[in-house]
Amino acid sequence: MAKLSALLFLLLSSWYCFGQNPPSLDLYTSGDNSFSFAYPDTYDLLAGDGILKRTQGKRSGIPLCDLLTAFACVLYPSDSLEGSRIEAAAFSVNSIVAGASEHDCVGYADQLPRPHGESVLLNGQLFRYAVTTTALAGHSQSVQRYRSFHKGQCYELRVAITLADAVPSPSPAKNVIDSKDAGRALHSLERVLSSFVFAD
Repeated sequence: MAKLSALLFLLLSSWYCFGQNPPSLDLYTSGDNSFSFAYPDTYDLLAGDGILKRTQGKRSGIPLCDLLTAFACVLYPSDSLEGSRIEAAAFSVNSIVAGASEHDCVGYADQLPRPHGESVLLNGQLFRYAVTTTALAGHSQSVQRYRSFHKGQCYELRVAITLADAVPSPSPAKNVIDSKDAGRALHSLERVLSSFVFAD
């Protein structure tokens, strides 16, 4: 609990560092108490049956929250997206069943083609980070993926942003980086990511 309290303090401090008033935060803890993360209370939390019953963005052509694998998903506020090319943005925590072994999990064995990944530390836990992109008839999505094999289970943390593309782009990830609105959503979602901790 002390670890989580320190992380919440750091998360709030990061909003001050960016010259923003820190939002009120809610805390999500998994049903089995295996992990937690903090998110602004203006985000929509989808968990359990809520993932199946709620939409995932104002007009998202590519789903953000994987209905089959997500433990929890928080959606960036849709009112912040009005007038932008962003269709939806979200952070989610997923269980990757195909990653039954640590090698398959962090090696992205279920992804074709396999993304190139790099090792990163997130609150003391080692993750394998990779970026994947998807393009589909006027829509593109960039997903930052962080995988870790923890206590016999493959976890994937995702930060996903879907854009409406007037012109198809060979690099949806570059579109996210180049879009001011997408950059703002990405930074906010990365703060949620940075609050994630395993209960250990």
